[in-house]
Amino acid sequence: MKKYLIFTLLLLLTSLSAATTPKAVYAKMQGLYGGISSFQSGVRQTNYYSQLKKNIVFDGKLYFTPGRMLMHFTKPQIQRLQIENGKLTLFDGMSNTILKSRVQPEFGKMNPVEVLQLYWNKSRVSITKEDKTTVSVSLIPSADPMLKSLSAVIIKSSGLVQSLAYADRSGNSVSYVFSGIKLNQGLPSGIWSFSYPKTAQILQQ
Repeated sequence: MKKYLIFTLLLLLTSLSAATTPKAVYAKMQGLYGGISSFQSGVRQTNYYSQLKKNIVFDGKLYFTPGRMLMHFTKPQIQRLQIENGKLTLFDGMSNTILKSRVQPEFGKMNPVEVLQLYWNKSRVSITKEDKTTVSVSLIPSADPMLKSLSAVIIKSSGLVQSLAYADRSGNSVSYVFSGIKLNQGLPSGIWSFSYPKTAQILQQ
């Protein structure tokens, strides 16, 4: 019985010593995303509005390459968010409105990891779940006026982000789940061009 207890304790200690650390996760992500020339994936965005107590789910595609990002949703209606050269263009098919604005550097991030990078070193970071292939992390920003928390699920072997979510201090939240990810395979020609309706209202900020 004593030998069994010692063996169990050794297994537990080995497991604890092999556990993934936030520092190791961050280094893995940095190594992968630092070398990306292009990224494309399916994306499901879920917005939760606390006052309405309602979720709205958008399905579409995400593309980015250094200096450019595009999220183009086709369901439940067309929405298109494009960031390029510090400028944002947002088209909402429901309202038939085009919003054009300059983007502050901290809000013009080109890939999901840059959002994590922005907050990682000014947050309390912890591992919330881990299995053979993935690790879940939680980030609690220090005294941030807007964001209350961030979370992500990351593939341990590569550092690839499978999902990302954040919640603000008003109880609203946004989550992204990425699928069919392709790295450094180039992007389809013509994705940066779009024929906006001639009747769309244009708003400048």
